[in-house]
Amino acid sequence: MALLSCFPINITDDEKLDVDEGTGMSVEMRDVTVSSEVNAQQSMQAARNCRLRFLLATDIGAEQPEPATRTLFQGLVPKDEPYIVHTSVHYRNCLVPRLDLIIDSPYYWGIMDRYEAEALLDNKPEGTFLLRDSAQSEYLFSVSFRRYKRTLHARIEQKNHRFSFDFSEPSIYSANTITTLIAYYKDPVKCLFFEPQLSVPLPRNFVFPLQHLCRARIASLTTYDGVEELNLPILLKSFIKQYHYKHPVKTVNYTPDTDLLHAYALSSVETTLAGASYAPSRSST
Repeated sequence: MALLSCFPINITDDEKLDVDEGTGMSVEMRDVTVSSEVNAQQSMQAARNCRLRFLLATDIGAEQPEPATRTLFQGLVPKDEPYIVHTSVHYRNCLVPRLDLIIDSPYYWGIMDRYEAEALLDNKPEGTFLLRDSAQSEYLFSVSFRRYKRTLHARIEQKNHRFSFDFSEPSIYSANTITTLIAYYKDPVKCLFFEPQLSVPLPRNFVFPLQHLCRARIASLTTYDGVEELNLPILLKSFIKQYHYKHPVKTVNYTPDTDLLHAYALSSVETTLAGASYAPSRSST
């Protein structure tokens, strides 16, 4: 059983240690030191051989690394199939189609949070609803409606220039305009148990300002980029482009430089081997 290092070894008068007269150290300690030096030299030689095999296999391409070398570098350097380290998506801004039809609809209330909508729909009949601006920046519009004797909310999603309440399910209806989507769910027969029922519109009790009406009309007759060609002040152009969504047009995948990656992996392996070679050896006492 090995003794703890915090307790010194007591040697009686009857016990004697073999001492090397040349070095002044015990024979056991001398053997451990010689063994450590041999292990360090062998590790460094193995690292040099590994580097030589790797460089020859990379430069010549005729000889494949030995199984041990392939195992060493397997998983560190994807040589034939570069992996993706960064993806960039390019978007194009698009105006909401037929914004004029939305603002003309009596069920559209503009900017409103869910709590205001719940107060307006409180105790209203089943299927009563209103359309409002979504409070989340990822979405443009949301509907608040009465179903199952309570007020529920549903965000309108956008994908590939179409609008739906759930694009994760292919069977869910989608339309190319917001007003067409709302009109589809007017019939309770078409509404599944988890879909909005938009049967009874809650009429708006105010009139939008003239500037909002003009913006809706202009945005319905041009494109996002076309607004820049209009002879209008910059602030007014930004006001017209407010109701827009982002449409992905291109995805770019960035891959690393394979030569630099091979060099980095080789350097890391050599550093690991060198560190293991010079690690202090522990002798049991």
